[in-house]
Amino acid sequence: KIDYYYSRTLTSSVNSGWNIVSVPVRSPDMTYSTLFPGVNSQAYTYNNGYVTVNTLSNGAGYWMKFNNANNYLITGYKYQPENMYVSSGWNLIGPFDSNIPVSSIVSNPSGIVNSYYFGYGGSYAIADTLKVGKGYWIRTSASGYLYKGVMDNIQTQPAVNPLEQFAELRLSSGDDEHASLFLGMANELTSDYTLPPVPPTGIFDVRFGNDKFVEELGRNHVLKINSASGETKLTVHNAKGAKFRVRDAIDGSIIDKELVEGAEIIIPANLGTLLLETSAILPLTYELSQNYPNPFNPVTTIKYQIPDEGLVKLIVFDVLGREVKTLVNTVQTAGGYEVRFDASSLASGVYFYRMTAGKFEDLKKLVVLK
Repeated sequence: KIDYYYSRTLTSSVNSGWNIVSVPVRSPDMTYSTLFPGVNSQAYTYNNGYVTVNTLSNGAGYWMKFNNANNYLITGYKYQPENMYVSSGWNLIGPFDSNIPVSSIVSNPSGIVNSYYFGYGGSYAIADTLKVGKGYWIRTSASGYLYKGVMDNIQTQPAVNPLEQFAELRLSSGDDEHASLFLGMANELTSDYTLPPVPPTGIFDVRFGNDKFVEELGRNHVLKINSASGETKLTVHNAKGAKFRVRDAIDGSIIDKELVEGAEIIIPANLGTLLLETSAILPLTYELSQNYPNPFNPVTTIKYQIPDEGLVKLIVFDVLGREVKTLVNTVQTAGGYEVRFDASSLASGVYFYRMTAGKFEDLKKLVVLK
């Protein structure tokens, strides 16, 4: 029996600093220092914690550090079968000799993938394609394997990045490494958003206290900063009218500052935990709410919101259109408001209340029932 193996040479590109890499073909010598000469660290894999290895495997991913950006030429034969084996929990995987669109990946058993695919380029980022020579994180609910399916399984990727609609917290380390966290309204949060495990010591990483990269806007949040070099810069973008207060997790004596759109906060070195408090959320639209309770006797509450400063009028009328009570007639700043209406002096019946602010006008019905 004669077996023919056709060697080919593929390129594995790395950036200066830490990378997650993989080996696309089966090389005669799979020692990490032979495949990546000049590497500036050991090779780390993950098995419920980081462990070092000398011999690498195809289909797996590995953390390694490099002094300079480089293109490594790796020669070997095509590895078969092209299955990326996973165990329950977080796994580091890598593709083989061709890129694999995430939308084409199939699992066996089916349905075991329960996270995004994450790559690394100075910070974790959601990947839509597994690229040759790179490594990626994936979380699964059971052991099995992942592989590239037939073309019929490939679905069109969404044209819009779902994170673009969220408020973004951008953090930059002293080594100019960048990471982002996101805040969205409750009805916008549609996924789990859990990040992979914290990278090995020395790699810049930022996450919320629950290990997620997206949380609900309007709550107070814990931010964890790992392996920051020097001071860290924090800015907020697309804040959706929200204002925040940033404090250290000790007693607020180290840092206690307001964070608003367009401003930058400097976080001192070695400060690994921050508290992010939502101090105000300004509405984006005008809105007049239905009074509650309704019907009522004799007091009800009317809530409304305005996105801009201006003159606000809120007036109650009877069914003939006669003015009964002026509840609000003043200039107000952007925000949410509520007013109590006491109808003790009015007879039972149907009434209307109208709000005008700028070009906005709305009319609603209320019922006094005695």
